[in-house]
Amino acid sequence: MLTIPRSRMKNKKARNDHIVPLSDRAMAIIEKMKAIRHNDFLFPGSALTNRKKLQDRKWTWEVVAGDKIGCPLDKRAFITVLRDRFPHIDATPHGFRTTFTNWAYASRSFRDIAIELSLDHAYGNQVHRAYRDERLVEERRELLQAWSDYCNGRTADIIRLPTPGTRTA
Repeated sequence: MLTIPRSRMKNKKARNDHIVPLSDRAMAIIEKMKAIRHNDFLFPGSALTNRKKLQDRKWTWEVVAGDKIGCPLDKRAFITVLRDRFPHIDATPHGFRTTFTNWAYASRSFRDIAIELSLDHAYGNQVHRAYRDERLVEERRELLQAWSDYCNGRTADIIRLPTPGTRTA
């Protein structure tokens, strides 16, 4: 489980820290990073602050490990990786949240409240929120594990499209 202090979240008014139940794949990544980390940061940032230098570099573990490590990741690290590694794709971090939301609702396997709490959205009216203490951690763990399985192709419905020159039935 990952706990994000409320002070680091966009919605600072909520009363509790945001808990993120982690999928098996997320835990495997964390274990791998623990084994190779050089300091207290699980995903360390680079001390480089020159934006031009960051734009000219290719994202590789060797480059990151070769820099002075010891600061947290920059707030724009994810968007920088997206743009550097996938310049042909117009993707944004918020687009990942949208994709997750669309998939979760389309799956019809999870309650609205679990989906919204996974995104740290307020759910229900003020009275409901005042009396609800349950954060649905186990239900959200199942949701995020299903999302991980879907992203890894374990549960995706794969539709084979005909290639040019073939006929469909």
